[in-house]
Amino acid sequence: MKGSNKKVCVILVNYNGLSDTLECIQSLCNSTVKADIIVVDNASEVDECRLINENYAVISLRSDKNLGFAGGNNLGLEYAVRNHYEYVILLNNDTVVADDLIEVLISRCDEGTVTTPTIYYEDGKSVWSAGGYINKFTGAARNIQTGYQYSKEPVYCSFASGCCICAKISTIKKVGFLDESFFMYCEDADYCIKLFNKGIRILYLPEAQLIHKVSKSTGGSNSSFCNYYLTRNRLRNIKQNPDYFCFTALPVTLLEKIIRMIQFCINGKDWKSICDGIYDFIHNIYGRSDKY
Repeated sequence: MKGSNKKVCVILVNYNGLSDTLECIQSLCNSTVKADIIVVDNASEVDECRLINENYAVISLRSDKNLGFAGGNNLGLEYAVRNHYEYVILLNNDTVVADDLIEVLISRCDEGTVTTPTIYYEDGKSVWSAGGYINKFTGAARNIQTGYQYSKEPVYCSFASGCCICAKISTIKKVGFLDESFFMYCEDADYCIKLFNKGIRILYLPEAQLIHKVSKSTGGSNSSFCNYYLTRNRLRNIKQNPDYFCFTALPVTLLEKIIRMIQFCINGKDWKSICDGIYDFIHNIYGRSDKY
């Protein structure tokens, strides 16, 4: 596979994350299979694309507004489709990849299969994602992590984190782009269901590896930003995929979020972000919210 002439691109969405993006690009430059790097700048406070291009020869696409994770990746995907790439890898900008990551991912990626790697926390030892699953009864999408039994061999799964997923461009044309109404979070779960509906499988490849600085750009997994979007979007994902989820998924999720909201209220944490997420779901308010 070394020296492959396959036309591959990697899409990085950058939002005020210059140092992380530069570190990620540097790791990609050491790849055994070379790929074009497409950096989508999601209206950072300064033109970080210009600063990136001073250091690396990447393809820069700058949006004049923050399109969110889904919209930013779609801007890159539109470019990839238009320029006839064979493979595309969606990759978080706050990652550092192993030299053979691209090589391993595209080796098992085909018309009926997308691939996803082992994703480690920043310590390089604890596993953040070894594939994952979508629970049809609760509506939750979960990464398989350290502390759970995860496969040491390639295995098919029902969920791949949007942190890193590899697909053929023909698959993107068949399934379509990410749903931008999610803005941030759960768009990957929704897309995995779309893959399933089109008969495309997700293959976890343990030998493909990277490090991920988890939730760095969103203030951490318990931030108001995360709580709002994770609440609203999990409910939305269940609602718009009724044939995939069991009838229990919506009430279970609502109950879980209400319990979490009460716990936050008791502990003096921001419960209102969860309440806002439920409210906006009930009132069908999607697209980007300026509240968070």
